[in-house]
Amino acid sequence: MEDKKLLFIVISTLASCVSLGLIIGSFFLKNENTKNYIILVAFAILIIQKIIEIIKVKETRKISSAILILLATALGYFIGVRF
Repeated sequence: MEDKKLLFIVISTLASCVSLGLIIGSFFLKNENTKNYIILVAFAILIIQKIIEIIKVKETRKISSAILILLATALGYFIGVRF
C-alpha cells in the first residue's frame, strides 16, 4: 500500500474515533437538544468520511459501501425516533 493511502486510512480511523467519542460522550449529557445535535454531527462526520474513503481507497470500497449504507440507515432511524 502506498504511503498516501496508509496516511488516509490512519486519518480516517482517527475521524471515526472522534465520532465515536462524540456519541459516547453525548450519553452523559442531560440536555436532549444538545445530545441530539452532537449525535447528528457525529453521524455526519462518519458519513462524509466514508464517502471520501469510497472515492479515494479502492481496496476498501466494498466494505466502506456496506458501512455507508448501515450509517445512512442508522441516521434515518435516529432522525425518525428523535425528531
